[in-house]
Amino acid sequence: MGFLGNLLNGMKKKVREVGRSIGRAVEGFGEITGIDFIENAGRSIQDFCAERISKETSYDSQAADLYSTKRLTEILVSFSDGY
Repeated sequence: MGFLGNLLNGMKKKVREVGRSIGRAVEGFGEITGIDFIENAGRSIQDFCAERISKETSYDSQAADLYSTKRLTEILVSFSDGY
């Protein structure tokens, strides 16, 4: 890949990072205010800007990041609260 390709890839990564940061801020605001819609919107922004979107159909503790672990924990806790 040439100079232009490397430059474009670097720009894409930066845009994704900014998008994920915005998503984290929106999600945090939703958590603080207790508004689930805003919190979910923040998560959606982060998912949209992610290079690779994880699915909770399986879990690899060696490759999982903190965000995936937190989401899986929330899913399991909400499931167990229902029973």
